[in-house]
Amino acid sequence: HKIRWPYNMKRSGYSIGLLPAKKTKSLYDVNEHLERLRDIWPRVVFEDKLPPVVMKHQLYSLHSDRTEIDSEVMKLIKTGKTRLFKMTTSQDDYAIMYTADYLSMFDNLKNKPSGLRKLPKVLDMFKDVSVSKKELTEKLSFNEDEISHLVGAGCLVVREVEGSVSWWFNIPGVGAFVKQLLKGRAAMIQLLKKTKYREMLQQEAEKRTLAGCRLPTVYIVYDIIGSDSVDCIETSSGTLLRWTPP
Repeated sequence: HKIRWPYNMKRSGYSIGLLPAKKTKSLYDVNEHLERLRDIWPRVVFEDKLPPVVMKHQLYSLHSDRTEIDSEVMKLIKTGKTRLFKMTTSQDDYAIMYTADYLSMFDNLKNKPSGLRKLPKVLDMFKDVSVSKKELTEKLSFNEDEISHLVGAGCLVVREVEGSVSWWFNIPGVGAFVKQLLKGRAAMIQLLKKTKYREMLQQEAEKRTLAGCRLPTVYIVYDIIGSDSVDCIETSSGTLLRWTPP
């Protein structure tokens, strides 16, 4: 089914010029940065079934104070406006999604089981990236069937924790995004490797087409900058992206 998009998302596509080329010296509203990254999301690629996913480290590419970014992100999570999800792409990778976007994935389900009907309450009560069986059963009176509803819908995936039963909160269908993200990262690094000095101006990199990747190149550029996969050097011609062998 197709998602009814909240927050009046622009549906005309994306533009390379949406994002600033340099890190800001003063912290802009983190929510504004999230909206900008959200606006370049390629909805057509995922057939309107997967809401915009923003990698938390992409925000680091827009501001130099990571501690401040983390603090502002946590404030948004505490208000319930956004959710944080542990990703499988790397031990330190987390994704951000607006809570309203997340819930919209289930809006059109017919005969929604009781576990999914309780999902808004679950998200409102538990704002961490994981939840335990004890928390669900004691605080929200979940039974085994209702937990199975959430697992079956892809909202929860098993978390291996010794001595307790718990789950990571999960984005249903996120595997398709992960596949494209990994392809994009590899293609961008390969692009830099092929240059004489393993470097390229950011504005030039954003204009390139990445082989096998259907995510916007600018999305990948901000991903590799924020994850420290490349070094950023400020020059008179703009920001230079340089890949250094690990």
